[in-house]
Amino acid sequence: MTILTKINPKIIWFLAAAVVFLFGCASSEKISEDENKTSDETYIFDEVPDSEVLKFETPVESEDIIYEVQIGAFSTKEKAEVFGDRSRNTLNKEVYVSFDSRVNLYIVRLSQEFISRTDAEKIRNELWTHEDYDDAWIVNVKSK
Repeated sequence: MTILTKINPKIIWFLAAAVVFLFGCASSEKISEDENKTSDETYIFDEVPDSEVLKFETPVESEDIIYEVQIGAFSTKEKAEVFGDRSRNTLNKEVYVSFDSRVNLYIVRLSQEFISRTDAEKIRNELWTHEDYDDAWIVNVKSK
């Protein structure tokens, strides 16, 4: 025989009703307090003089930077070369594999260099349409 069958059903109903009442009242009080709090608060926006209005300028590309599109980075040379070979065939573009000591990884990049970041972004965006290259990114490789 379980302990629930020994307890009077009226007591169980009373406890259940008490729990529902307590939790129901607590949550409605919380909501009404929050509603009162937000309705009493008023924020008046400060006037901003015209001289303090921010002006955004179109970024000017530096003519001294060369951009490349990187399509992969690997911990081993073998994995990088396999990906590079597959990329040459898939993309019909020249790629190269090299070791980058700054990040301690073998990187795979398109061989084409860009003097305009906008041109590099166009190629990167095209690559993003291929599932294997949806994380391609642009790197600044050197100055002229």
